[in-house]
This record gives sequence, C-alpha cells and structure tokens, in this order.
Amino acid sequence: MCGIAGFCNFQENFLYEQDKWQRVLVEMREAIAHRGPDQTGEYLRRTVGLAHTRLSIRDLSGGAQPLVRRAHGEEYGIVYNGEVYNAQELTAELEK
Repeated sequence: MCGIAGFCNFQENFLYEQDKWQRVLVEMREAIAHRGPDQTGEYLRRTVGLAHTRLSIRDLSGGAQPLVRRAHGEEYGIVYNGEVYNAQELTAELEK
C-alpha cells in the first residue's frame, strides 16, 4: 500500500522558503514510510507540496511518483494511491 501526503494553500508561496517546505515534505513522507519502502518522491511548487512513498506491485520500473507532465505551457503534478488494473485496455483505447 502506498502513502501520499501534501499541502496546498493558494494564498502562500512555498518557494519563498523552499528549503523549509522541502524538509516538511520529507518529514511527512518519512512519517508514512512504512506504507511503501520501494520508492519515494516530493514535488514542491508555489502553492502546493506533494509527497509519495511507494510499494511496487505493478509497473515495477515505470511507476515513479509524483507524476509530472507539461502540456500547453503548464505543469501538472499528481500523486495517487491505487493501481490501474486495466491499463493495457485503456492504453489501447486512448491510442485509437
């Protein structure tokens, strides 16, 4: 079972004290480390911080989180807990 943690405040700019908030994310992640020993990650931006600890069950080599993608000049980051068991079917459908 994976673990996720984070914070969000649209009135705050966490990057002004980036080192402090990065430490907070690491401490949050370490508090839930027992939920996933296989991989960890953090994502810190102006108004949001996300942390993830992973227990690898499926997609052992390609499931790194936080997932970060850029599209149309914007950056999107997520962490999630769960498995997409019909990923092959969904991929085939989306590639049509």
